[in-house]
Amino acid sequence: MTRRGVVLLEVLMAVAVLVGALSIAQFAFFGGGRAYMRARARLDTIASCRAALARAQADVRRAAGRVEVTDDGAVLKLTVLDRSGPGGLPSAGADGRFRETPLTYRFDAAARRLLRREGTGAEETVGRDLPDVVFSQRVLDIGAVKCPVVTLRVTAVLDGRPFGIEASAVPRLIAGWAANPAWVFTTTGSPYEFKVDQ
Repeated sequence: MTRRGVVLLEVLMAVAVLVGALSIAQFAFFGGGRAYMRARARLDTIASCRAALARAQADVRRAAGRVEVTDDGAVLKLTVLDRSGPGGLPSAGADGRFRETPLTYRFDAAARRLLRREGTGAEETVGRDLPDVVFSQRVLDIGAVKCPVVTLRVTAVLDGRPFGIEASAVPRLIAGWAANPAWVFTTTGSPYEFKVDQ
């Protein structure tokens, strides 16, 4: 074999090694990028579910009147104190009682969104791309008084598999009223109602 043949063979081997190394680097880079994107999508989904849960929990804790789950768990209706006073404090009416306003959560299954409406305002989206949201409630006995416990279960899909996050909340004012029935009449217009579809 001539010297030219040896040099050509060495060049071809060097090119083959370089192409192999670049292929491995490209596979590692793009594979890592895909893994990062999947992990990021997972974290975004979990964060969206947790944000929806936290918002609903906070509103349930604010409940001062009616607590009602309807439409097979797709709708939660609450009555909360109207916080249109100075600095976001509850506002009082002419009779000295705090004003109340309705608050509704509704799961739109077709759009896969959890919607929230306070008073007569527009509906705002609290959670997106959620396969299922179910509200439920049970009764907690505090002394001789029944107090509602509202549970929200949000289901989403991660890597093609459904998973669920669940949270429960007890209305603070109603629980306070159950512990001390005279207190509610100094803070809200009427005692709470508790309804559930049968």
